Amino acid sequence: MGGGMHAYYYIFGVAEPTFRCRLPLNIWPDEDKYQFINNTHQLLIETWISSTSKCDTINGSKCTDFVYDRSVFGRTFTEDANFVCTNAVKRTWLATVFQIGACSTLINGPLSDKIGRRKMIQLLTTTLFIIPATILVFIQFIHMTINVKFGLLLVNQFVSSISAYGLVFLLLMELTSSSHTSFAGNLALIAYTFGEIVAALFAYGARNWLNHKWFNSGYIGCMLFYLYFVPESPYWLFNKKKYAQLEVCLRNIAKINKRENTECGLIAFVTMLLYIKISYGLGAMNKNLSPHWSIVIGAIVEGIGYISASFLITTRLGRKYTLMIFALFTSLCVLTIPFIKENYPIVTIVISQMGKLTISGAVSASWVYVPELFPTSIRGLSNSIFVFTGRLGAILAPIVDAALGDKYIKLTFYIYSGITFIMIGIVTILPETRNRSFNDNNENNNRIAAEQSEVQ
Repeated sequence: MGGGMHAYYYIFGVAEPTFRCRLPLNIWPDEDKYQFINNTHQLLIETWISSTSKCDTINGSKCTDFVYDRSVFGRTFTEDANFVCTNAVKRTWLATVFQIGACSTLINGPLSDKIGRRKMIQLLTTTLFIIPATILVFIQFIHMTINVKFGLLLVNQFVSSISAYGLVFLLLMELTSSSHTSFAGNLALIAYTFGEIVAALFAYGARNWLNHKWFNSGYIGCMLFYLYFVPESPYWLFNKKKYAQLEVCLRNIAKINKRENTECGLIAFVTMLLYIKISYGLGAMNKNLSPHWSIVIGAIVEGIGYISASFLITTRLGRKYTLMIFALFTSLCVLTIPFIKENYPIVTIVISQMGKLTISGAVSASWVYVPELFPTSIRGLSNSIFVFTGRLGAILAPIVDAALGDKYIKLTFYIYSGITFIMIGIVTILPETRNRSFNDNNENNNRIAAEQSEVQ
C-alpha cells in the first residue's frame, strides 16, 4: 500500500488547480480568492485579466503572481511555488526525482541477493520513514524560502521512492509454491491499488500538500513494527546453503499454512510508460468528475485488471500470451483516445478506464513473468534491472507530456502505441514459464553437480 500512496502523492500534492492572474495591488489589495466576491470584483477581473490566456494580463504582459481555486485540491505546492505558466515544467521535477529514486533498485536488488530479502526490506522501510519524516519536520517548523522548501521536497520525493515494493513482490513469490506464485504476486499489486485509494482519501481529508505528506509518513511509521515478523526467502536461504535457517523457515510456513512437512527490460519500460501516461492523466481527463473520485475509480479498475490477469496467466494462455493480449488492447485504447477526446468526453473516460484495466493486467503479467525467467542466484539483480527500466519509462511520460504541451500531445499516443507493438513482437520470442518451478531444474542440477564435486 505504501508504494501506491507515495506514487500518487504527485497527482494531488503537486496538482495544477484552476488559476488566473492576480489583480494589481493598486486595483485590489491582498486578493487571495479565485472566485469573485462581488460584481465590482468580477468587472475588474474581466477588465484586467486576459480571457484567452491564463498567464497574461489584458495588455499582453506576463503575470508574475496568481490566485488559485482551492475547491478541488485544497492548497497545493503548485500554488505555494507558483509552478504554472513558464514555471510549469518544474512540477514534473517532483515526479522525475521520484522515479529516479526508484531506480535505486539497481543497488538494493543485488544487495538483497547478498544479504537477504528480509534485511533489505527492513533497511529500506526504516529509511523510508526516518529521512522523509525528518525533512517534513524542517519544512513544517523552520522558516525558509520557497526555493529551499522545493529542494527539501525534491529530496523527500527521492527518498520516498526508495521503497521495498519490488523486493516484497519478489519475496511473496518466493514464499509460495510454483502453482501459487501468480496469486502471491498479485496480492502485492492489489495492495498497491488500495494505496492509490488511500492516497485519494488522504488528499481529500488533508486539503494541504504538507499535511498529505505527514499522512504518508505516519502510515509508514505504523508499519515499522511489522518488519520484525517479515520472513526470509526459502529460495535465498537454500541458495546460500543456510540449511538450519531454511528448516526453521519452512516449518514456520508449514505451521502457518496448517500443512505437514511432507506435503527481461523493454517489457518494463513500455508497460510503465503506458501505466504512468494513463494513470496520471485520469485525474485531469474529466473536468466534470472530481479527481479524487477519478483516482478511486481508476484504482478499482486497476484491481480488476490485476485479478483478471492473475486468472488468465494460470490458464492455457500462460504468462506470455496474457501479457501480449493485455498489451495489445492497451495499445488500441491509447491509439483511440486522441480521435475521440475533444468530441466525446464520456466515451474518452470509458476508453481511458479500459486502458487502465488492460495496462494493469499487462503490468501484473510482466511482474510475474519476468522473475520466472531467471534463476534464484541472479533473480534479485534481474528483477532490479526490470524495475529500473520500468522507472525510465515512468520518468519520461510526464516530462514528454509537459515538454510537448497541448499542441503536440497527440503525438505521444501514436508513439507509445507503436512502441507497444514492438514490445509485443519481442515477447513472442521469449519462452513460456507457466508450470515451471520457480527454482528451475537447471539450477538444481548445477547445484547438485557442484556439491558432488566438492565431496569428491
